[in-house]
Amino acid sequence: MNFSHYLPDTYKRILRLKRVIRNRPVAILLPGFSLAGLQKHIGDLKKIDICYASVNNYAPLEDSILSKIGKHFTILMCSANPDQMIEPICSFLDRQEENVFISERLMFRAEGGHNLVKLYNKYDDKLLFFTSILDLNDKPNTEYPLHFLAQNSLSILLAFVIIGGASEVILFGADGGKISADGLYFNNLSDSSKPHPDGFMPSDSLLRDTGWFNQVTPLMLERLGKLYGKEPDILNCSLHSHLNVFAKISYDDAIKHLRR
Repeated sequence: MNFSHYLPDTYKRILRLKRVIRNRPVAILLPGFSLAGLQKHIGDLKKIDICYASVNNYAPLEDSILSKIGKHFTILMCSANPDQMIEPICSFLDRQEENVFISERLMFRAEGGHNLVKLYNKYDDKLLFFTSILDLNDKPNTEYPLHFLAQNSLSILLAFVIIGGASEVILFGADGGKISADGLYFNNLSDSSKPHPDGFMPSDSLLRDTGWFNQVTPLMLERLGKLYGKEPDILNCSLHSHLNVFAKISYDDAIKHLRR
């Protein structure tokens, strides 16, 4: 495949991603309301060899859930306003271990790309960048293997953990919208009462993105399967999730599944 459209030595960067995942199950934690169930059950996963991944504001999820079993994220993706997350991103990359940060070069816009230069100078080997496009056409393909349709972060993170050789993927907190009258987000991590700059309320914005996700993700996964030759099982541990692409399972079933 042609990786020349991306960062130098992108093939080696993908090999690093593969070393981080090591053909293990990947658990992706998102801040949906249903993630509270994982907070209750996290002790059941302590002895299971799992690779943990997340997006954007990862620290509260790590502190309130994974720290209870002495685990942390080794894959982080942030492509939506990464300049605003530069300090947590650097804290993640400062860890003396093999980990991977996934993003998009063009999304670093502050101070003429100062933060991007900072990442290049200090953490270059841990970076793995993709390119977003507005029309899928026939991408990703062998000429553009890391070109993905611009949409929510989960879809692109899924693509990378598949490329990285995950044996299976379990989603936690992937609600895709409001599933409870008690709140939209886990531990009320974000204010769901104020509209976004585009005028949409957070719950409406999530549902809009979810509708798009449900339409285009199956096509992307099909192309990835043909391109990389692997289509791991993807299960969503959120029984009332608005994401309809994957089988939905309970926490009890997810734990049984991971213990196999």
